[in-house]
Amino acid sequence: MINDRISQIEALTKTSLEEVNTFLHTVHQDFESFLNKHKKEHTGLNMRMLKVSEDMSQVIGQVSSVRGAVEQYATVMTCLVEFNSIEQALSL
Repeated sequence: MINDRISQIEALTKTSLEEVNTFLHTVHQDFESFLNKHKKEHTGLNMRMLKVSEDMSQVIGQVSSVRGAVEQYATVMTCLVEFNSIEQALSL
């Protein structure tokens, strides 16, 4: 009777351990698939961020050249306004 009881307990324990192993295996697979997906997303985001950084560098370069041209035009306009003011003052 004791041997039968021990056999039942061993069978129950073995079944429980198999269920736990199956559960842990499933969790492990899910976690690995999540990590793979996350790595792909992370890589994609890094590539997009790199592209945006390159685009911003180009925009900054273009804006700098435009800014230089605007500053030169502003200098010319300032000279014209001063010349006009001097001319008006001399006319009076």
